[in-house]
Amino acid sequence: MVVVECFWELEDGQKIAWQAKYVFDIDGVIAEADRSYSNALKSHATMCKFVIAIPFDLPDPNYVKKGKPVKSCR
Repeated sequence: MVVVECFWELEDGQKIAWQAKYVFDIDGVIAEADRSYSNALKSHATMCKFVIAIPFDLPDPNYVKKGKPVKSCR
């Protein structure tokens, strides 16, 4: 079972794990990420950060144009 794409072990033994998810709806991403995080913790108990790469162009929540939040950066 592939748990993470890669991980970086820090000097103190903690790990930063990376996982790529090729899912195109937010509900699918949340479900997949939850499962992946749980599985990653089983294999990498010293994991301190979990980074997920997803194929979304998410807007910056702080980006506003003409006083209104923007739904896309494009």
